[in-house]
Parts: sequence; structure tokens; C-alpha cells
Amino acid sequence: MARAGPAQRQPGRSDVRHPAGTDLDRLTSVSIWCKRFAVSFGAAGLGPVA
Repeated sequence: MARAGPAQRQPGRSDVRHPAGTDLDRLTSVSIWCKRFAVSFGAAGLGPVA
């Protein structure tokens, strides 16, 4: 697990930076978690880009 910082909001999208040193090859999914309300807003699998 790696914790990212707050999302940067832009119209129609959100960008989140991963912490320096995160081994992205070991991560298989991502979850958007709302700390304030303790709820997941969604999840997605990660994989290679073709």
C-alpha cells in the first residue's frame, strides 16, 4: 500500500501524485479513499499500458 497526497482537481478529472520511491510494479490496484467520510469512492486495476 502507498498513500498519495490530496487530489488536484481540474474540470472533469483529478490528478494524484504517488509518493517518491513507490514501486509501481508491485501495485495491482488503486482506491480513491475519502479520509473525511471514511469511504471509498471507487477503485481500478493497474496494469501495463499497451
